Amino acid sequence: MRAALVAAVIASAMSPALAYRIQAPPPPPPRPRDFWARAADPRPAAVADLHQSLSQALQQLDEIYGVNERQRMDLAQRGRRAARHALSLAPDDVDSGYFVGVFAELTGHAAEAERRLEEYLRRAPEGDHASDARYRLGVIAVRQGRYAAAVERLRPVAQVGDRTLRARVNIALAFALEGTGDVAAAITSLKATDDGGMGDDPTAMAINLTLAVLYDRDDQRTAAFEVLTRLLAVSEGALVGIADNTIRAYPTPVLADQIYYRALATEVSGGTSQAAARDLWLTFEQSGSSAAATARAHEHRLAIEQAMAAVRHPPRRPRRP
Repeated sequence: MRAALVAAVIASAMSPALAYRIQAPPPPPPRPRDFWARAADPRPAAVADLHQSLSQALQQLDEIYGVNERQRMDLAQRGRRAARHALSLAPDDVDSGYFVGVFAELTGHAAEAERRLEEYLRRAPEGDHASDARYRLGVIAVRQGRYAAAVERLRPVAQVGDRTLRARVNIALAFALEGTGDVAAAITSLKATDDGGMGDDPTAMAINLTLAVLYDRDDQRTAAFEVLTRLLAVSEGALVGIADNTIRAYPTPVLADQIYYRALATEVSGGTSQAAARDLWLTFEQSGSSAAATARAHEHRLAIEQAMAAVRHPPRRPRRP
């Protein structure tokens, strides 16, 4: 009986149906072309696509002649929504937090920007975006009047990285706004950045116009006039356009400083633009800036008004006896 049972089991094992059942499983499907990319970066593909779009948006916002102010704000607002969506898809992703911080800074949400960018630096102090995060934190500090903190953030960026010039410009402005004795050092730093050429390069023009503003605020009027005269010659009279391009390429942290740039450029341009320059200086006086800068703007406005009055009412020639 037992031998018959064993024979039956062996016979069933040799049957084609059971042999089919115990065959090896089929091979796995071929791996996709981006298998190793997905393995190295486990984030959802949608997050990587969003990061690429956000990087492109930042490059567009950095273009000097790329977009006007309305387009810039619209692009920044759309970028903020996209960055927050990326963070919702990958809440622990450090780069998504960085993009949320950047576009928060661009749209005026300073508290959120500081929190996100500080978190990025804690988690990735040597990350791909660390230099830009420090730069933006420095700019926020300048806007908020925390000049010592601004300089601390901006100094490392001013030494290396693609934000070197912008960092040096903002350090110089921080020194000027603070009214410390380091304005001379800031001027020296900016002069070292300049290669000595003027040309029509926006970077060189930005350096020189910022130098002129710092010279003017530091009561080095002759030095300021020399720089502005050279700029006026190179630009063939379009100095106001240079000021606009400089503000667009290297926006000042404090909005009132943009008025100072435009007022100085408009005044030096001469001619029929003097009335516009007078109005710009008056606007700056009313902007609530530092007492020293306001006093300097007042001096500019009085000088323009006196010159305009002299044109309207020239002195009478003495009568012949």
